[in-house]
Parts: sequence; structure tokens; C-alpha cells
Amino acid sequence: MADSKLLARTSQLLQSYSEDIRWRFTFLVADKLRDLIEDTYTEKLTLISQLRTDFGMSLMKAVR
Repeated sequence: MADSKLLARTSQLLQSYSEDIRWRFTFLVADKLRDLIEDTYTEKLTLISQLRTDFGMSLMKAVR
């Protein structure tokens, strides 16, 4: 039930604010999920670094 309320509220926020909140929410939820599977700080940092690299590569391809 709490998950449904969270998603409903998040949908409202996405409509009210810029795309930036979508990214913040995505990373917050990803961090919480990684906590549930008991990832270490190093494992989390590795994931974020890989996402940043992949996102940068996608932007470079889109600009060309």
C-alpha cells in the first residue's frame, strides 16, 4: 500500500516539476533497492559511475 501511495505522489510531482525530479527519484529508489540487497558503498559507487559513463556515451552519440 505504501508503494502505491509513493508512486501516486511521485506522479504528481513529475507533473508539477521539471525532468530533474525524475532523475532524483530514480537514483533515490535505486539507492534504497541497493540497500535492501545489502550492497556495499563501493558496489553502489561502481553502479553510479557506470551509469554516468553510459549516460555520457549516449549523449555523445545523440549530438553527432
